[in-house]
Amino acid sequence: MISYSQFDKYIQRLIRIRTLSTPSIEGIRDADEYSRLLRANFIQVGQLATENRAFLEETLFPLILKDEVMNDEETGEVSRFLDQLLNPVWAENLDLPIAYIVSDKLLRDALTKNDVLAKLRCMDLKIAVCYAMMNMTARVHEYPEIFLKYQKEGLDLGEIFLLFSEKEEFIKLDSEEARDLVLTNARYMPVFYEDIHDRDTNELNLELLRKARLIADDPFYIERMTDFDWGYYRMRVLTYFAQSTDFANVGCFEEDQLTEICDRAEELYELWHSDPDSYSEYEAENYIELQYLKNRYYAGRIQPEEYREGLLKLYHDRRKDEYDINAVFENLQIPVELIDLIGGDDILEDDKRLIISLFDNVIAYMFRMPNSGSLSFMLEMGTRNLDRFVEIPGGPGFEDMMLNYMAALHPPTYVHSQMVSRFSVCLCDHLIDTLPDILIGVLGCDTAEAVVLNRDKILDFIRHAALCHDAGKLYIMDTIFVYG
Repeated sequence: MISYSQFDKYIQRLIRIRTLSTPSIEGIRDADEYSRLLRANFIQVGQLATENRAFLEETLFPLILKDEVMNDEETGEVSRFLDQLLNPVWAENLDLPIAYIVSDKLLRDALTKNDVLAKLRCMDLKIAVCYAMMNMTARVHEYPEIFLKYQKEGLDLGEIFLLFSEKEEFIKLDSEEARDLVLTNARYMPVFYEDIHDRDTNELNLELLRKARLIADDPFYIERMTDFDWGYYRMRVLTYFAQSTDFANVGCFEEDQLTEICDRAEELYELWHSDPDSYSEYEAENYIELQYLKNRYYAGRIQPEEYREGLLKLYHDRRKDEYDINAVFENLQIPVELIDLIGGDDILEDDKRLIISLFDNVIAYMFRMPNSGSLSFMLEMGTRNLDRFVEIPGGPGFEDMMLNYMAALHPPTYVHSQMVSRFSVCLCDHLIDTLPDILIGVLGCDTAEAVVLNRDKILDFIRHAALCHDAGKLYIMDTIFVYG
């Protein structure tokens, strides 16, 4: 018999692991005190991780890896468990690999049943997991095939929701919940076109958004969904239009497409300001203003100077000590847009100082992050800043920036990297004294004598290489330390 309380305990342990893994530096007097705190915390992390692995092996895997279809009670509990692993409101995910496996089992079981609503519910869960997995794997640029796998799964599920949204199919749905799921996911599908860089795909994205926008004005749907939140639906569709050009128009939309996107961003601006008390529950005013400014700039409706001035005002008004989704956007997305606007080969001195200040502020904001709160979203936004790093004389170098990110997002990995660096230098120094031949070929040294003569150069190289050896973990930190 399954003890369902174990599902809740797994979630509680995951949250506890995150808190223990990134303890606050507030009140810590020196490195030794922090090291003692980390050691004590990681003893606890080890115990919690051992308990979680036991839960996976003894309870969860036997349930979700079996060929037999789960009964209704098991399905209900596993669905609730999956909801706890994902938090789309905060863009926070506790354990995506497990969430993916669970969502896959739920959908496979649902497809064996003659129950359309059950299938739609499980498709809704799976599409949310695919999007989260797509975002996580998009950070790892070296393996685009992994990103493409989750993107394709999400788009395939979206196509099914689109089919259900056609009038002849929509009218067959016999519950408001089923119709709600179809409408929500049909307009959600365009998110899977994020980070795609070609005109044809961009046009597919816009065509989906056009259809979703038309649904909001169609009496056929409105009459059948009288309790549906059409205001939120419309605002979300327009937001997806406006977000298409996020991060310096990374999607490479062209002039005519930018004009259409700008029209929708202006429509979003007007809609939000028609009832700010209601719409501020979904999007902050600063974020709406950012989308309005950005898209007017890309469509050529304002000049670079006006765009820059508007971005700087928004950045000045940002909430420096809050960590909801909109606050993270304010603190981490606006710097990306600013750096892209003012960056280039011939940067003015004032702009150099501004860029250095932006990077300093980004690091300071990440250091104030409360015990891994919103970690998944922080990683997504933070690594976009790191990808766009511009090295300015007098400012931080890329290695410094990366190490600061590491210290802010996961201090134990930072401490580990510092220790590996010290050990590596010590070992290398010993090798130069005792076995210099083994280092022939390093940094162009063709003899043992050259190795000895270039000791300082080799040791410096080893020190920096060791400091950077775990840089890639930054991009998937939210998955790595889940398992202790």
